[in-house]
Amino acid sequence: MKQLELAILKRNWCEAALPLFQLIPSGTEFTSDDLHRHIPTTPEHPNWWGVLLAKCRALRLATPIGYTPSSRPEANGRVIRLWKKS
Repeated sequence: MKQLELAILKRNWCEAALPLFQLIPSGTEFTSDDLHRHIPTTPEHPNWWGVLLAKCRALRLATPIGYTPSSRPEANGRVIRLWKKS
């Protein structure tokens, strides 16, 4: 897949995921693990979850507040960010 095609897919996935993210109530603490449950579409690349969170942070929709171990078995307990929905 060409870079331009991948960039378009990433942008489209983020644009589709953002309205679902906005359904999370304000003040809710969450992790990327929670997003996997709230946003049913799987991105082409797992790093796109981070792209979505960076976009939400830039739009002031979410603020990082700490770190916590991942609850997803495939993550093997790695440390991930804890966020608060604005």
